[in-house]
Amino acid sequence: MIPNSIAKDIAKIVPNADARLVYGYLLLADFRFSEISRRALNREIKIAAQCVELDPEQAEMVAQSYGLAA
Repeated sequence: MIPNSIAKDIAKIVPNADARLVYGYLLLADFRFSEISRRALNREIKIAAQCVELDPEQAEMVAQSYGLAA
């Protein structure tokens, strides 16, 4: 499950991206969301969305590995 505040950020920054897949890549980064700046989080969301766009199949596997089922 994606925390509501992060889901809103993802929807605002990359509205056409699947938030579940973007969040999967954010989890890979292994940082604490409470300790990252807003600017850094926005940058990470954009990078994660690019990863999803480049390889949606891999993004799906990443999401599923974190229990983020479709």
